[in-house]
Amino acid sequence: MRTLIAYSTEHGATRDYAEALARELSGEVVLVNLRENPSPDASSFGQVVIGSAIYAGQAQKEVRDFCARNLDALRPKRLGLFICCWFQDQAERQLQAAFPPELLDSAVIKSALGGRINLGELSFFERLAAKVVGVKGNASRYSEESARRFAQALKTESSN
Repeated sequence: MRTLIAYSTEHGATRDYAEALARELSGEVVLVNLRENPSPDASSFGQVVIGSAIYAGQAQKEVRDFCARNLDALRPKRLGLFICCWFQDQAERQLQAAFPPELLDSAVIKSALGGRINLGELSFFERLAAKVVGVKGNASRYSEESARRFAQALKTESSN
């Protein structure tokens, strides 16, 4: 089965998850950074995975726009949705807010995967916001194992 992994990333964690998923899935897998290619044709894929970093509680604009433009084409697909977020206590709420309800309802898997904070990569305002919420230094909740579990769940659901 052909798989499209469409994502948008700010500092690279979402890209890293997308690449890890691509390594785990079988068949032809096409990775698309929605910032570089905002309009990939989802119609030729049997399976679509969409990932977004979360900033200020929202999915990135490229992901929101892609979902809105392709809602009818995406609903019947075998669909996986993920977000990268730092705040685990807010992850489920942010996941629900990141994607249209129609896609959340039809997804075979949806997951909030861990994020990463590297203060040196952040803008002044991002560093200020991180400081306000108590981030004191570089930290990571990125997990290759989370990507493997996501891919395995997608494969398991594909065989049912």
